Amino acid sequence: KKKVEHQLKLEIKEKLKGSARNLRNSANIFFDDYQLKYRLRNYDQCDVIFNHFISSPHGLGIQKLLAQQCQVQGLRTGIVGFLNLLAMELPEFNDILPLRHGDKGFKFNLSSKTCQEIVEQCSYIYSFYEKFHLLNPDPEGYIYLANLATQIEQKACLLRRLLETSEPKLVILSHGKVLEDTAMQIACQNTDTPSMLIPHGFPQRSLSPLTASFVMSYCPHHDDYLRKISATSTQIMKLGWLEPRVTLTDDCYNSSAHITQEQEKYNILFLSSLSGWEVHRCESLLERVPDILKALNKMSEVETINVRLRRNEFNDLVIKTLLNACAGSKLRISGIDSPITDDLKSCNLIIAFNSTGLLYGPY
Repeated sequence: KKKVEHQLKLEIKEKLKGSARNLRNSANIFFDDYQLKYRLRNYDQCDVIFNHFISSPHGLGIQKLLAQQCQVQGLRTGIVGFLNLLAMELPEFNDILPLRHGDKGFKFNLSSKTCQEIVEQCSYIYSFYEKFHLLNPDPEGYIYLANLATQIEQKACLLRRLLETSEPKLVILSHGKVLEDTAMQIACQNTDTPSMLIPHGFPQRSLSPLTASFVMSYCPHHDDYLRKISATSTQIMKLGWLEPRVTLTDDCYNSSAHITQEQEKYNILFLSSLSGWEVHRCESLLERVPDILKALNKMSEVETINVRLRRNEFNDLVIKTLLNACAGSKLRISGIDSPITDDLKSCNLIIAFNSTGLLYGPY
């Protein structure tokens, strides 16, 4: 038995060495083909830097709104991202900080020891998840985790160089959990640069807490929730919900849609976010939605049911099949070319599995 155990340990050790070697090679290629081709010129000093990696109307809209306020206060602003920022019109920012090609003066190498440590830690973490059936068994699954960890290390190192060059007083984040925001938080910690996170909706609970210096809250109830999912050193501060200012038109605030005692009919806006079942690992969402829609269709109090789909959901075969199965005379589908303001004004009751969608109701 001892001989077998010893042999297994040797095999695992050799496998880890080989994985670390492969990962190290891919990391070096990553830096040669990607990071070393991005150049950090000597930027002017910035007071506030915005971390922009996901091009969404609400995220960039809020960043533009805050950048304008910064400029009013005489603060110099910059926006950083790996996407092609130069092709965008961004007059709200004094400095555009794309990580560009041709950086010959900066190189970061992962040592074999560091690579092996990353692989070993990821292997242990993956075995823990397998033990509790949180992931499907995959002998090489931990390599995926190790690659993610390596990417964060690389991006954090690059962003640290940027912060050292531009010396901002504050970095503003808009997501918190994407790789680039995680890397920026590490870079901020390593340079003692304060960071501020403006979360989208209600961030999900995670084993890893939010680590920004400041997390901005919509309301007192949001305060309590954010304290539970943030690091003890993080300060929760009130900001209000800025998203409607950049996504809703002014006439939405003058909407007269409401339920009267005489009317007693519901025109329902159903924000299903059906594609969210994959992101949030909630397969039961696909089972519950048809049952709810069928039940609503039978209720005499319900006049119309408007199911608003996201852009990526219109051509989704699973979602198409699901909605066809519960089609009824009251069911309508909207999205893509229909502004959410039109749907909000024509309905008097909003139902959603999406926390951010529910927040739009009062507006």
